[in-house]
Amino acid sequence: LMGMRIPVEDGGQGATLMDAVIVITEVAKVCPQTADVVQAGNFGAIQQIAFLGNDFLKKEVLQKLIRGETIITAAMSEPDAGSAVTDLRTTARFDGDEVVINGSKVFDSNGDHAGYFCVWCRFGKGSASSGAVVVPDTAPGISRGKVEQYMSGEHYVSLYFDDCRVPKQYVLMSEEGFKKLFQVFNVERLGNSSRSLAVAELAYEKSLQYSKERIQFNRPICEFQGIQWKLADMKMRLE
Repeated sequence: LMGMRIPVEDGGQGATLMDAVIVITEVAKVCPQTADVVQAGNFGAIQQIAFLGNDFLKKEVLQKLIRGETIITAAMSEPDAGSAVTDLRTTARFDGDEVVINGSKVFDSNGDHAGYFCVWCRFGKGSASSGAVVVPDTAPGISRGKVEQYMSGEHYVSLYFDDCRVPKQYVLMSEEGFKKLFQVFNVERLGNSSRSLAVAELAYEKSLQYSKERIQFNRPICEFQGIQWKLADMKMRLE
């Protein structure tokens, strides 16, 4: 299920966007946490590497992601910059054949076991200087914070970069890359909404089944009008 959206010439399946959305939705109906991994294997950073990455990234990183050997997460959010990625404070600068990263990230999903991080950062001043660097989890100068687990079951960590150095071949996009990165990344939102819809459908199905099994006053509670209203409202919102 990994690499469905990646072009065939890059080792992927070349599936349509709708194919990937359907798969993510169906997996999420059974296990939302697993669907998050499938989403990471099709949308977000993996697509950015496939469509924007250099030959080195496609050979060294993309193939591992397609084979499911590891996953990559999008390290975007910061303590003072969530959805407003134009306010990023994490910086990157070139130093010879390397790029040096300094800053911190928060709410990095599956960051406790990801093999790579797609770190959004600034190469200069202003939002136009924003770009991204693919950072292996073994790179010197990177450390993880405490693992947090939320209602969905997914794991999140904070990431800290203290003069973190990687070869410059790992730069996905440097200055002037912000718009291109976001054009590809925006598809990620379809995965988020698909998983949300799937969880809502699962909640409705579980509720309906329980209402048929739960007996009160010698009859299943689905026969009570108050419960029927709740179920009808849930179904209406899904439709």
